[in-house]
Amino acid sequence: MIDPAITESSGVVASRRYEDVLWTHNDAHNLPELFAIDDDGELLQTYLVPGVENIDWEDIGIDADNNLYILDNAALRRDDHLNFIYIIPEPNPFEDVEVEKPRVVTFIYPDGPFDCETLFVWNNRAYLVTKSWDGSLPRVYSVTIPNDSSDTPVSARFEGEIGVHAMITGGDISPDGRSIILASYVALMLFEGGGSPAELLQREPKLALLNARQVEGVAWKDDEIVLTNEQGEVFDVRLSELDRSQAPFLRTPHKSIPRLRKGAPTSLDFGNWERGSWLETYWQGAEIKFARVGWTPGRLHVGIQIPEGVTLIDIPPDFPANYDDWFRTGAVFVLINPDGSRPIAYGKNDRCILVGTSGGVLRVIAFNLRPATLVESAEENPDWVTATREGRNLLLDLDLSALGETDHKEIGFNVIIIDDSGGMLSWAPLTRRFTWDSPSVWGLLRMSG
Repeated sequence: MIDPAITESSGVVASRRYEDVLWTHNDAHNLPELFAIDDDGELLQTYLVPGVENIDWEDIGIDADNNLYILDNAALRRDDHLNFIYIIPEPNPFEDVEVEKPRVVTFIYPDGPFDCETLFVWNNRAYLVTKSWDGSLPRVYSVTIPNDSSDTPVSARFEGEIGVHAMITGGDISPDGRSIILASYVALMLFEGGGSPAELLQREPKLALLNARQVEGVAWKDDEIVLTNEQGEVFDVRLSELDRSQAPFLRTPHKSIPRLRKGAPTSLDFGNWERGSWLETYWQGAEIKFARVGWTPGRLHVGIQIPEGVTLIDIPPDFPANYDDWFRTGAVFVLINPDGSRPIAYGKNDRCILVGTSGGVLRVIAFNLRPATLVESAEENPDWVTATREGRNLLLDLDLSALGETDHKEIGFNVIIIDDSGGMLSWAPLTRRFTWDSPSVWGLLRMSG
C-alpha cells in the first residue's frame, strides 16, 4: 500500500538514476506536491512544488536528462482551456532538499479541449493521449518543449488516433523508445517495434486484462510495468505476462428496445409497463433492474427506479457550473445522443438531462454536451421533457423530434445515478456492470418492433 499522504496517486514514473525509486503525485484539488516512494509504496520524500497549483495533475514523465514532467490537465476547469506541463530536475530522494521553481510549458489543443491523463517524453517532445469518455478513439498529441518558461501557449500537434476504444488513464515509454505501455481501467496495452511514438501507437498491441480497480499511474521499470491506483495500491506486471490479443477490446455496446403500443404508462408501476425493456446494472454486490425504456413514434420513454441509498439531489441555483458538478450525490442523469453516432461522438444535438428537486418540487435541467463533459446552454424545465415522480419512481417522456431532424433509429444513451456515498451507478446497453472503479462507455439504443 502507498503511504496515506498520497491519497489519489494519478501518475507514476520510475527514476532512471536512483534504484527502486518511484515518483508520484495526487490528483486534482490537492497540494502541488511531488512524492518519492519505494517499490512497496513507502514514502521517501515529499516536495512542495513552488509557484504552481494542482488544478488537475494527471500524469508524470521523465526525460533522458532526468527531468520530471508533470501534466496539469487544467483545460476542463478553465475558461481559456489552457493546460500546463511543469518541468523539474529530479531531486535526490535520499537528501533533504527543496525543489526549484519549475519550468512551465503552457499549451492548448488546436481542436479541443480534451480530457487527458497520459504523458510521456521522447526527444524533447511531450506526448499526450486523450481519455475518451464518449467511446471515440483516443487521440495522440505532442508538444515541443521550449528551453524557457513562457506565458504564451503553444499549440499541441495532432499525431493521429489509436485503434482501441478505451479510456486511456496512463502511459509510459521505455528508456530506449522502442515500446510504449498504455493503461485503461480494464487492460494494459503494450506497443512494440520501434519508430516514432506516433508510429508505435499505430501497431496492434499486446493486451493484459486488469483487475486493479482505478489504475491511473503506469511506469516502465526494467522488465516490469509498475501500476498505481487511486485506492492506494502498487502493482507489478512482468512484460512476459502480456499476451497478444485482438484490438480493439472494447466496442460501443448496443441494445434493441421495443415499440410500445401506447405511450408512457399512466401509472408509475413500471412492472406493468407493457413490452418495455428493463435496464439491469450491478450495484452494491447485486444485479438490479433500475430503469425501463420503450419508444413510440418520435418519443422515448424512460422509467427510473431510484434505488435505496440515493437521496434525490436538491439542485443548487448555479448547477451545472463545471465538470466537478457531475459527481454531486443524488444526481440523476440521462445522457442522449439522438443522432445515433457510432462510435458515440459529441454533436450539436447531444443533451444531458439532470433530474432533481428544488424546494421539494421536481426540477429538470437539460444542457448540451461537449467533449469531456463540458457544459453549455442549460435549459430549465425544457418543453421537450415531461417528468413525473411518484415516490422513488421517475418517468421521463422525451420528444425526440425537438432534438434535430434525424430518423432516430439508433440513439446514444446512458443513465447515471450518484449515490449518497458518492458512488456511481450507471447503465450503458449490454455493459450492465458499472462501478467507479471500472467506468462504462455509452451505448446505442436500437428502435425495434
